Amino acid sequence: MKPKVLLVCCDGLEKGGIQAVIMSIVKNLNDDYDFDIISFSDGKQFYTDEFLKYGGNIYHFKKYDAKNPIGKLFLGFFEYLHLYKQIKDFLAKHNDYACIHCHNYFNAAPFLKAAARHNIKIRIAHSHNVKSIIKYKNPFHNIFDKIKQKQLVKYATNKIACSKGAGEYLFGKNSLVEVVNNAIDLQKFDPHKFNNKNESDCIKFVHIGRYGYQKNQLFLLDVFNELIKDIENASLTLVGFGLWTDKVKNRIDELKLTDKVAMLPSDTDIPLILSQSDAMIFPSTFEGLGISLIEAQAMGLRCYTSEVIQPEADLGLCKTLELSLGAKKWAEFICDDINKNGLKKQFVDMSSYDIQNIKEQYRRIYSD
Repeated sequence: MKPKVLLVCCDGLEKGGIQAVIMSIVKNLNDDYDFDIISFSDGKQFYTDEFLKYGGNIYHFKKYDAKNPIGKLFLGFFEYLHLYKQIKDFLAKHNDYACIHCHNYFNAAPFLKAAARHNIKIRIAHSHNVKSIIKYKNPFHNIFDKIKQKQLVKYATNKIACSKGAGEYLFGKNSLVEVVNNAIDLQKFDPHKFNNKNESDCIKFVHIGRYGYQKNQLFLLDVFNELIKDIENASLTLVGFGLWTDKVKNRIDELKLTDKVAMLPSDTDIPLILSQSDAMIFPSTFEGLGISLIEAQAMGLRCYTSEVIQPEADLGLCKTLELSLGAKKWAEFICDDINKNGLKKQFVDMSSYDIQNIKEQYRRIYSD
């Protein structure tokens, strides 16, 4: 009998950075462990079939839905109770897990508490991001997060994060946190499997990320609009989905960039797109790591990033600019850099992000 691991997703199994981390774990460790997962969405999603191929069961939990002003004001409290009841009842029926691995930030607290009370020996809280700069209207939001943070520290046997900054955000500055890099499959992101030459005269920029405030695609489009004033033969490929899909489309129309910008779905062949691109622009407003940057550098692309990326994400090909400089200054910097240094692809040491190395970290953590 293989030990059983219960994974707790942050949302559903739609395509995203955290889901990619979860799937890399399942795919590379399924010979040693049986995996089940708790998802907070119904229906078939991007990773559903792949998880069922390598893993076991998908259990669907309900998110807390605040029905009245009191429920919305004290969202963190009622959400905690709602999740705790579900996981407590679940573990009363499924009590054969050796490990629980939570990827749902502060809401991991009720899961870890219930797991401790059901004698699950290995209880992992995993941080994938840093504090958002979005200002919350709910005055109790940060208070409830602090309460949950204390429970995370109390009930987690292992606190891990994709970067030092992500660890400090979820667990506090004084907690002992193990950094585990977000692994990528270097066989999949092997530039030698592709024709890395851009045969056209066009300079191809790329951006990969969920459409929303964090990834900052509206600013990106403003940068690109300024950039093509100096580099007329430039194109931009966006890969993703999200709440800002319509906003992104509208901004492309407003700037009259429809013949310069392509929007591709999230199931696009990412290694192929990167192999056909010359550089990545990545102006996030906050970032726990930025796995797209790791993938881009694996394919030899120079990456123009905002100052919020974590040091662990720069493997030598990142050029960092402050968002406060504005779109015009960003465009000027990118143009100057290309004119000075060109865009020849460079290949760097990726061993620290190789899933073959990182799976040994997880194997050790799961067997602690």
